[in-house]
Amino acid sequence: MLPNVGWLEMTILFVIVLIIFGPKSLPKIGQALGKGIREFKDAAKGFTDMNDDEPAPKPSPRVAQAPPMDATSTTETHNTEHNV
Repeated sequence: MLPNVGWLEMTILFVIVLIIFGPKSLPKIGQALGKGIREFKDAAKGFTDMNDDEPAPKPSPRVAQAPPMDATSTTETHNTEHNV
C-alpha cells in the first residue's frame, strides 16, 4: 500500500518533475496524464456497465381471467331458453 502523501511530498515531486522536463513540456505532460486517467476511468466504467447489461427477467403479462361459472347456472340458462 502507498503511504499517505502530504503537501510537502507533492511539492518536492513537482519541483523534481519541473527540473527534469522543464516548464515548456509540463502542460503536454499534464494533458497526457489527464487523458490517460480519463481513459482509464471510462474503461473501468465500461467494464462495470458490461456486468449491468445482463437482461433482467421480464415479468409475465397478467391476463384477466373470468371467475369460473357453476355448472348449475349454465344448465338453468339453457333450460329456460328452451322452455320458452
